[in-house]
Amino acid sequence: MFAHAVPGNAGLSLAKAIEERSTQPSQLLVLLIIGGALMGCAASIREIVKEQAIYRREHGIGLSTSAYLASKLVVLTALTTIQGLILGFLGPAFLPAPDQSVVLPWPTLEVAVAVVAVTVVSMIIGLLISALIGNADRGMPLLVLVVMAQLVLCGGMFGVKGRPPLEQLAWLSPSRWAYAMAAATVDLNDLRRTAGGDQDPLWDYKVSSWLLAAGACLVQAIVLVLLIAVQLRRLDPQRKARK
Repeated sequence: MFAHAVPGNAGLSLAKAIEERSTQPSQLLVLLIIGGALMGCAASIREIVKEQAIYRREHGIGLSTSAYLASKLVVLTALTTIQGLILGFLGPAFLPAPDQSVVLPWPTLEVAVAVVAVTVVSMIIGLLISALIGNADRGMPLLVLVVMAQLVLCGGMFGVKGRPPLEQLAWLSPSRWAYAMAAATVDLNDLRRTAGGDQDPLWDYKVSSWLLAAGACLVQAIVLVLLIAVQLRRLDPQRKARK
């Protein structure tokens, strides 16, 4: 619904945006990517902290860290993937789709995959925060902080390329890479060359650009899962007793 509030009739179509000299595609992508980041983080930021006492007790009688973490990841990944697909497909529904795809058969699917990527990685960020905090009430302020940081660092509001330390910080943000995936599909650099605005090498309409951004999201997810596993081991009551 909010996607339709963005002024213009170009949707995600490069040809229509160039014809209208519109920046609607970049604005729509910001809404989709940051919407996914919010959904993902909100789905998980209370998930572990609310169960810490139960986890410690169950872990003390044999529940493995890997089994507990795997169960959380399977359920939440399935949930946030569905949410991301719904947002990615229905968000820009009834608006012009991107003109062509980069890697996958359909451009709309590529944009939806980008939304899923940021939603899932943000969910894992939420899990990490949930494992680190000791009180569920601390989660909401951190949720706002994470989403606002992703909004600033995605590159859609203003350019981060060539602006240290923003550019370097943006490498750590899933929104930066997910936005790059969707921007490559739309060919946002071509639009910016015509309509004006900051360009970014990560947005080039190339298979390598799309795969690099997708790979970065995957690497972030793996690193975050490892950090969660480390933190869960630190919650082990037997480990604390040995210290």
